[in-house]
Amino acid sequence: MLSSNGREAVDRAQKEQTVSALNKDLLSSDGTVLTHNLGLNAADITDLRRTIRGINGHVLVAKNRLIALALNGTKYEGLKDQLTGPTTIVYGDDIYALTKAVVKFAKNNEKLKIVAGSSGSDIMDAKAVEAMSKLPSLNEMRATFIGLLQAPASKMARVLHVYATKEESGEQPAA
Repeated sequence: MLSSNGREAVDRAQKEQTVSALNKDLLSSDGTVLTHNLGLNAADITDLRRTIRGINGHVLVAKNRLIALALNGTKYEGLKDQLTGPTTIVYGDDIYALTKAVVKFAKNNEKLKIVAGSSGSDIMDAKAVEAMSKLPSLNEMRATFIGLLQAPASKMARVLHVYATKEESGEQPAA
């Protein structure tokens, strides 16, 4: 029923827009973490958002009913059973970086409790989210892989440099 100022219609439209935007974002995200917000103040939520934004992620505090609607049709539908209490959903493109950031934040702020997470359609409990946070992020793995690829080439360059240096000084290089 609409009030005389039409407020309910605006609220409903805003809720539908929130659900639609979250659903669209979840369809293209790599992973998500659900947390319970046990009394975080506005400054804490802002800090969490800033941290997550720094790794190209998003934070949304919303009613469980709205999050459940947004999960429909996504690979994260299995998380609906975890929607109890005051929920905050964190999602983004790098699940490893997300879990690291959320776990670190939760360790520094007891008012944020990790409930569950999902990487694709794989649902994780809080312990699995914490375990995943200890794995290297995608960028860390890329850096390690590139380092491994470059190592033989740099070793070869050092050997050739030593060989050339000895040759220039008139020493006979070892065969």
